[in-house]
Amino acid sequence: MSQPEPNPVALFLAAVPLDVIAEKCGFKNGEEAQSYIALALGETIGRRDPQLYRDADLQRLDRLFQVAYAKAMKDHDLGAIDKCLNIMRIRAGMCGDAETGSQLCEQLETTIAGLECGDPTGVDAALVEMARALARNIDYQVNYGSGLEATKALYLGPHLVNVLRELGATPAARDEIKKAINDGGNAGRGGQVSQLEAFREAVYKGA
Repeated sequence: MSQPEPNPVALFLAAVPLDVIAEKCGFKNGEEAQSYIALALGETIGRRDPQLYRDADLQRLDRLFQVAYAKAMKDHDLGAIDKCLNIMRIRAGMCGDAETGSQLCEQLETTIAGLECGDPTGVDAALVEMARALARNIDYQVNYGSGLEATKALYLGPHLVNVLRELGATPAARDEIKKAINDGGNAGRGGQVSQLEAFREAVYKGA
């Protein structure tokens, strides 16, 4: 599609506010500008596409790097040098091979899909969302954070394991579920949710 001048997509990628884009490009308001930009980028209006924002952020990082690099070279400013190094690290993480980075979110979905007990879309939905939130945080910090941030994120690992255990999604939890069922803890009740309830009852009684 043909784009008016100045280019609203270029302004959007440069982090210009939508109301300013509307004024510069002749749109009625920011919402109309947003709709045009979404269509120009081939996206459904109102949908947040992670790839779109990733590409936009990479362009912004390039521009920020140019400013910081010029200052670092001209003034030998240590703060600017540090900013350059940080931008380089973040950019390298965003451009890196996804197969070599943390893929905890993807693996978590495999785990959720293979749950032998629990109700991930019903009564246990909150637990599933908590697991996803922890996994997203870990993935982001490990892939894009500094060494210290990545290390701190790994401290969330035990919390994620605890949530998975409540869902019956760890080897030890599965063994305890089988034991609880074999011991008659599931007597008179059927279904996957009942298996998880039997496991939890056994755990709490033994606590």
